Amino acid sequence: GINAEYMGIPAGSSDYQILLGTHTDGNYPNYLKTASFCLPNNMNEREEPLQITQELPHDGSVHRARCMPQDANVVATRAPCGSVFVFNTENLESKKLQGHEKPDGFGLSFHPTMRGWLADAGYDGMVCIWDLSGGLSKPQMNLTGHSAAVEDVSWSPHHASCLASVSDDKTCCLWDTRNGKPYLCFKSHEKEANSVAFNPFVDCVFATCSSDSTVRIWDTRNISSSTHLLRGHKSQVYGLQWAPFGRSVLASSGIDHRVLLWDLARSGLLLSEEDAKDGSPELLFCHAGHQADVDDVCWHPSPACAWVIASVSSDNTVHIWKMSGDVYGT
Repeated sequence: GINAEYMGIPAGSSDYQILLGTHTDGNYPNYLKTASFCLPNNMNEREEPLQITQELPHDGSVHRARCMPQDANVVATRAPCGSVFVFNTENLESKKLQGHEKPDGFGLSFHPTMRGWLADAGYDGMVCIWDLSGGLSKPQMNLTGHSAAVEDVSWSPHHASCLASVSDDKTCCLWDTRNGKPYLCFKSHEKEANSVAFNPFVDCVFATCSSDSTVRIWDTRNISSSTHLLRGHKSQVYGLQWAPFGRSVLASSGIDHRVLLWDLARSGLLLSEEDAKDGSPELLFCHAGHQADVDDVCWHPSPACAWVIASVSSDNTVHIWKMSGDVYGT
């Protein structure tokens, strides 16, 4: 599985739903899948495996899949051909959006408040913005400015016209979608920048991660340098998501087979020589249970399930896990 995203709780059910996508070598078919699961009362217990509730055939590996915030039945995916597919998991309709001139691409982001607005990032260096309620023959807007493949895009949850993108050209751009131009564009890493995510609580703070094995935290009021440089991964970092319950906590994942949890409130802590070898003071926890590259990581959105995480690796393995309360003080 190369993707994981929680879809919520279906009406009349106590089970949670998660969106998954498969990643095969081409000799086997790929699917966009929905699955249900029930969390055990004690997370140290093993529950029954995920129950697949729906399988939709997909054209190639599912590079990324995201639900529309206003309607979880509407799912957009990225495919190796470079296209975006939009599925309705309720009536099984699907549409194909073709806005890029090159194959591949991973970046995909639904607007948090504007229903049907979708941004996707291409390996042609362009970002396409679509309005799913309008004509789909061409994007509403194309954003050009990167000089290499755009790896990820993310809408700001605080400013409706703000979109962030990161690229193999090592830069991060913040775009004003009212005029289609970047109002900030800066070098964010020493190697390819792979993912970007806005802090859900602080409007000027966002995070990026990179093939240089670091995660950086930025403040839009001064991007001359990052406010935090997080070291702990052993190789390229691809997954990034802030926790939905606290302004200082985020998760990252990479091809070192690990998911790292960070708490920016730990910045400045004095570490023992042994602990300092593991990474920055902000490093809170390392989940090292995967046996392959960890492609995506997702926090459970429910306050009742704070600290529950889903992570997926390229060997099509899904882990749903929670670290011990002793680590975060509950």
